[in-house]
Amino acid sequence: MLALKRHPRVEANVSRIEEVEEPLDPALALACANDPAGLSGVDSPIVHLVTSEDGVGEDAAPFICIGGFRQMRAVYELEDGSLVLEFDETRFNFGTSYKLECDGLA
Repeated sequence: MLALKRHPRVEANVSRIEEVEEPLDPALALACANDPAGLSGVDSPIVHLVTSEDGVGEDAAPFICIGGFRQMRAVYELEDGSLVLEFDETRFNFGTSYKLECDGLA
């Protein structure tokens, strides 16, 4: 999965962020993990968005890897399906972060 998180905002002490996701061929994902510059040649709405808005990609600064992480996620859904809670534990080289996401609220 290729994901882009952007335009974060905090309202009433709640962080909200726009998230765009699209499927990515697993072989292509592995190739780009080994050589992030390869993302420049991917025909993807997310890549086009980053290239045009952020000046990264083919004719500008190349995609590079600036670090990595390992993430574990637990997902809990209300019985009526109206709300999904996602609890993430993300491990970086410099420490561990925890995040609780709530999907389904307006």
